[in-house]
Amino acid sequence: MITRRKALAAATAAAAALAAPRIGSAQAAARLLRFAPQTDLSNIDPIWSTTVIARNHGLMIYDMLYGLGADFRPRPQMAAGHEVSSDGRRWMIALRPGLKFHDGEPVRARDCIASIARWSKRDVLGQRLGTLLDAMRALGDDRFEIRLKRPWPGLAWALGKPSANMCAIMPERVARTDANQQITEYVGSGPYRFRQDLWRPGGIAVYERHAGYAPREEPVDFLAGGKVVHFDRVEWRIMPDPATAAAALQNNEIDWWETPLADLLPVLRRNRDIAVDLINTAGNLGVMRFNFLHPPFDNPAVRRALLPAIDQRAFMNAAIGTDPELSRLPAGVFTPGSSCRRRGPIAPAPAGDRPSLAADAASGRGRFGLRAVSVRRRRSPPPWRCPSAVRRARSAHNRARRVLGSGCARCPSRPPPAAWRRWHAAAPPRCRSDGTPPPNPRRGANSGSASIPGSRPYPDP
Repeated sequence: MITRRKALAAATAAAAALAAPRIGSAQAAARLLRFAPQTDLSNIDPIWSTTVIARNHGLMIYDMLYGLGADFRPRPQMAAGHEVSSDGRRWMIALRPGLKFHDGEPVRARDCIASIARWSKRDVLGQRLGTLLDAMRALGDDRFEIRLKRPWPGLAWALGKPSANMCAIMPERVARTDANQQITEYVGSGPYRFRQDLWRPGGIAVYERHAGYAPREEPVDFLAGGKVVHFDRVEWRIMPDPATAAAALQNNEIDWWETPLADLLPVLRRNRDIAVDLINTAGNLGVMRFNFLHPPFDNPAVRRALLPAIDQRAFMNAAIGTDPELSRLPAGVFTPGSSCRRRGPIAPAPAGDRPSLAADAASGRGRFGLRAVSVRRRRSPPPWRCPSAVRRARSAHNRARRVLGSGCARCPSRPPPAAWRRWHAAAPPRCRSDGTPPPNPRRGANSGSASIPGSRPYPDP
């Protein structure tokens, strides 16, 4: 049994979202949480900034229309629910009752509209909304509609995603700030209100409980459900030096260290008064991006040949240490364990196969079928398998046979290559009504681009 305290050190490969730590009875009686964040809180506009620390700050004082559950699916948060028209182009979102900003004003539909409009100018998915948006208008104080030019099922997910930039709902007067400028008034409707008068960049940031906050009457589920407030005051104490933060945690000067250094975890685990737990099981994905503008990485075959040769464990060991509990391998394009991931992870190729993969990439052949690959990925059958393209190619063969009076051994309707080239050069005006030469089916079958006019591109592998 812990007699002094039991603090939580969140050990993840990246920043973890805020969660309720286990604090001893003496600290719980004071209802004060002393928290050491991952870095200094400098830019605190969660729509303007893309930093994780600004996102965490935003989750403290702002609320969102939707929140993601542990299955990464959006669920209503500020919204009571929504209705989507049969054609998928009209969303009617209703706000749940009792929502209030920190200044006592109720949250209205026009506040949500102004906040979404500002967010849509900064976020990638928000910019997609701006492209698809037809109109937004309030249907009252507690309802508003979003009209789209074409259906977008991902709208609720975009409005509720916790990654930067988050769609924080602000008062209309604040949300009308230019999207390229930071806000100067930090008023939200979340579970805590920000004490701007006590904020010292590089030192401390103070949050106090918002008495007017009404959580949803649902069990908490990641960022969805009821956000029940357990502390009256939360102090973010900035400690950029890991050794200083570790000493402060062991000396009962802080209660929670968000991202401890991996090298210090063995020391913290030996302290019986400290619990080292993993909060963010999703973590962050490491990304290696080649400069595809210059050789040899402008060749998709080379990039694909190198992909299975990457030792993910070596990269994770270099980034966060050799503790296997701090990472999950192998990883692919999507987060392991998420609903977005439908295919298996990318497994490293055997060491003996890697030289042959590189050789295949250089020659344009190999197990990836890269002889017929194009840089642009496409979504329909290959041109030589598209029925309309086959009919056009067969018609071209028949015309060539009538002109030349001969064919090849494999296909009676296909002329020999040399004769085909002579006929192709000599009689292009007779090939098509528009005067363009006929397609070459053999050429189209060996190239990744659609050389047969009118053919449709091929699907993702």
